[in-house]
Amino acid sequence: MNKAYKEKEGFSKVPDWGNERLMRAQRAVESNLYDVDSWSLLIREAQTRTINDVRSIRSNLHQSQS
Repeated sequence: MNKAYKEKEGFSKVPDWGNERLMRAQRAVESNLYDVDSWSLLIREAQTRTINDVRSIRSNLHQSQS
């Protein structure tokens, strides 16, 4: 997915998960903290990533909720 498309479609704040389904889950969590299905998907994916990747994603989620 190229940068212009991401900006046009509102993906600019979403970390690059490398997967459209995960990006949709990220946006769903940002708009509704209680979306358990989206949280589950993001948590399962985060468990497969390095701590540095997960830290930046967590930081981005935390900032979007403030």
